[in-house]
Amino acid sequence: MTTRRLALLLTFGCAGAVYAGPAYAEIDDIKVGADLGRACNSTTEQERQDCAAYVALAIASTRMMQKRANQCLFYDAPEDLSSDEAVKVLTDWLREHRDRGEIEAAAVVDSAMKDSFPCKN
Repeated sequence: MTTRRLALLLTFGCAGAVYAGPAYAEIDDIKVGADLGRACNSTTEQERQDCAAYVALAIASTRMMQKRANQCLFYDAPEDLSSDEAVKVLTDWLREHRDRGEIEAAAVVDSAMKDSFPCKN
């Protein structure tokens, strides 16, 4: 069984303004979009679970930042978006944007969700 590492870093600025910096999540070897795509499309259950966990964590982090800011900052994914639906949005986006494989994985999730669920404001 693979040793799983899960780390979440949220950076908040100061100077009276609330700034939620990018959320970074690392599960095993997922660092860039290509790594995430490989995990999501893997034949092994563990890697597919790592993909789903990564996507869920990235979405939850963005939701938390947006809730703190009290506005849509990146995307407006439905609250009832299932894990399977979120992974499908991501994998479809990666298929259409193969040139984005070397971008940080959290940014890839944000881009995929933003294209599918843009802010309404």
